[in-house]
Amino acid sequence: MRKLLQAASAALLLTSAMAIAAEVTDLSTTDANNTGSTLGMTNSTAPSSVDDVYRNFQGAVARYIADMSSGLTVDTQSTSTAYRVTANNTTGTLIDGWMLALQITAANGTSPTLNVNSLGAKNLEYNPGSTLWQVLAGAKSKTAAAGDLLSTNNLSDLANAVTSRINLGIDGESENIKLGDLEEAAQVTGVQHLYIPAAAIRPTITNGAQAVAVTENTALRPNYSALQFDASSDESAQFHIAMPDNWDEGTVRFQIYMSQGSTGSGGIAIGVQCVALADNDTFDTNYGSIVLYHLTAKATPNDLMVSDVPPAASAVTIAGSPSTSELTYCRIFRDVSDAGDTLSEDAALIGAKMLYRLNDANAN
Repeated sequence: MRKLLQAASAALLLTSAMAIAAEVTDLSTTDANNTGSTLGMTNSTAPSSVDDVYRNFQGAVARYIADMSSGLTVDTQSTSTAYRVTANNTTGTLIDGWMLALQITAANGTSPTLNVNSLGAKNLEYNPGSTLWQVLAGAKSKTAAAGDLLSTNNLSDLANAVTSRINLGIDGESENIKLGDLEEAAQVTGVQHLYIPAAAIRPTITNGAQAVAVTENTALRPNYSALQFDASSDESAQFHIAMPDNWDEGTVRFQIYMSQGSTGSGGIAIGVQCVALADNDTFDTNYGSIVLYHLTAKATPNDLMVSDVPPAASAVTIAGSPSTSELTYCRIFRDVSDAGDTLSEDAALIGAKMLYRLNDANAN
């Protein structure tokens, strides 16, 4: 079930604390302490006031529950980058824990915000400091704030179970959710990755890196296979891949895995460029733009070095008209002329992880 919820959800970050209904936060988990608010009573509360306090309590609970139902919709002044909603709760401050279920009327644009009860617009982000990817128009989302985190279950139609399952990529014809449906729904749209080992990467004929060789440090401990890239000239290699059917056919990013054979220190600059080739395309086609990824040598022989997970700004644009029906070729090379490449020895490429995005829950 957790996988099912993951298939229907995207994590959003609210960069300032959200709120819980002020009336509810007046209450204490210790029964005897509930004496100091419009929802509490002292031992000397007049009988004539008891019914008012009870009605206040009922109203607070009703407003809290209503905000967690599917009745809220962002207002008509909302835009794709500035959502506004009026909650049933009348609190005037933002306190951790507020739960809302609301319908989004417009798919989000760049750097969207949410303003609840006109208490101030707050940025919506996927992860701290990262851009929100997609909230679909018409989606109904249940959100829960805990500290700075606002998570959303994007059920699209909370009032109709069959429609909800269809929108989640689950069988909408049956009233029962089958095990196979859960397995399919568990494939989350968003960032996926493929690892390309050195054994799948070949030196180019022109200015090629050294062919894959195996290095052993101590018998019966991990060996690593790698291509060696010279420190004095730009040497390159290439690989190709048929992308999955549910790839969004957009940009890709790379995380690089390397090692070194001696105690040298400095940096390594690895460039990547790609091109997609369709049926009847010529192989005599230029690669796309180069994107550089940097690693720092460990100054210890045969230590693993891994580049940071690249931000969206470090995405590689694949030349041609990339699609799932085409082969994607990528050239990977050491750029010794880059100011960040200061390691004065060979650098060993062990592999590369390709990060890409999906746009469907299930491949064809």
